[in-house]
This record gives sequence, structure tokens and C-alpha cells, in this order.
Amino acid sequence: MPHTLKLLSAAEASSLDDELRRLFSEAQLAELAGFAFASAIAAEYELPRYARVLVVLGAGANGRDGMAAARHLAAFGYAVPILRAWPANASSYELLVDAVFGHRYTPPPRPPFAALLAALRASAVPLVSLDVPSGWPVDADAPPDGAALAPHGLVSLLAPKRCALHFDGAHLLAGRHVPPPLAARLGLHPPHFAAAAPFVRLEGLRCDAAEGRCTLRADALPLPPSFSAAAAVFSACISLVLLAYAVGALARSECRLFGLLWRPGLSHARHRDDAATRSSTRDAGL
Repeated sequence: MPHTLKLLSAAEASSLDDELRRLFSEAQLAELAGFAFASAIAAEYELPRYARVLVVLGAGANGRDGMAAARHLAAFGYAVPILRAWPANASSYELLVDAVFGHRYTPPPRPPFAALLAALRASAVPLVSLDVPSGWPVDADAPPDGAALAPHGLVSLLAPKRCALHFDGAHLLAGRHVPPPLAARLGLHPPHFAAAAPFVRLEGLRCDAAEGRCTLRADALPLPPSFSAAAAVFSACISLVLLAYAVGALARSECRLFGLLWRPGLSHARHRDDAATRSSTRDAGL
């Protein structure tokens, strides 16, 4: 069956943040988000094609998560420099990561971020945005104007935001650290993640602005853990049955080869004949 995801408004995303801050420290949240972001980026923009990465950071929570993601990308083998200003050789990078503004952003951008957004817009290097494309109004019912960022990829954090309705590029969902009771209470309906992966690709996504929800094709998601476990058990059972059959067939062929095929009825008859012979011998005094 298709899977339904809730699209979060700016207020709902802020409420989710507040709930998580009661459960985790700021440092823990940054690490969880940063690792999930970096893992999603590494899966979509693989080495060595996208080896040189420039991560552009803001001053808020999105910039904090982006800094953690940059550190994890460096640990994964990407070349991620530490710079204080937009580099003159920005076109030599193979991937740009937008971690400037998040869902709490209110326009207009202040210096120096206005210049950073202009540089990101003007660059021909592929751009991936973290959680929200910087400068996009989260709750807007219309697509952003031509002056907005046009990222190639978007990695939503925990749940897509309403502005994702207007995004049609490579879309991934990162982060699985919302406790199930909290997710159920907020109606998030997170998708199933593959094994231990901290992200999932949102392929075949169809969104409804009026309902504030998106639907994923069933074949675009990994199997739920229960189905995966059942499939593994079934496969193991089939393998054991086939192995037992093969061993039995081999044993029977070996028995036929040496004339040692065991037949229960014949074995019992021979046992009775041998016992009768021994008894007759004793009676005859032999």
C-alpha cells in the first residue's frame, strides 16, 4: 500500500524541535542530524564524482547541523575545507551544500547571507539543500519566485516541510530519532528505513497542498522490518529443506552404490533369522 507522509508547517516543525529538545541535548541533536544529512548526501552524491564539497553555513540550527554534516562528510572521505568567506574558486567544487537557513527563517536575508544566497543562485555547481532550500517560505502555497534557490537535491529532516510541495528534484528524508510515541502523537507517519540507514529516498512522491500530506508509492520504500524478518526466516527454512533433501539424496545414492540400502522390514527379518540360527546351534550342542 502507498505510504502517507505529513508535511510540516513552520509552526509544526518548531513544535517538533521543542519536543526533541526535551529529550536530547543540542549537541546530540546536531550529531544525529549531521550524521543523517551526511549519509544521505554520500548516498546520492557518491565519491569520487563529488569529492570536493563546499558546505555553506548559517548562524542558526541549520548551520549547526550543516557543520556536523561537513565533519561527517570529511570522515567519509570527502574534501571539505574550512573557510570564512565565499571562495574565489567556488566553481572548482563538485557539490555545494546549502545549510544557511532552516524552517525558522523570516525574510529578508540580512548581510552577509544575502550575498551568500546570491552566490549560490549564480553557481553552476550542483546544489543540495538541508531541510529547507534557504530563503523558501516554508508555508507558501505557491512556488518560489525566480530569484529563489533552485537546488538539485533536498534532504528533509525528520519530515518534509510544506515548501517541499514545490520541489521536484532528488528528495531524501534524513533522521530517524523521533521516538515512535511522539511521532504517533504528532501524526508524522515516518516511512520505513532500510536496516540501519538513517535516511530514505522519497521517490514517487505525490503531494496534496490542501491536505498537507504526501503519498509515496509502495514500491519506492524498503520493506518494513517485520516483512524483512519474515522473508529471511522463510528463505532460511527453504534453504534447510533443500539442504536436507540434497543430503538425503546423496546418502541414498551412496547406499545403493555399496549395496547397503537399509530397509526396515528386511533388517528385522534378518535379525529374527540370525537369532533362530543361534538358538538352534545351542540346542544341538554345537
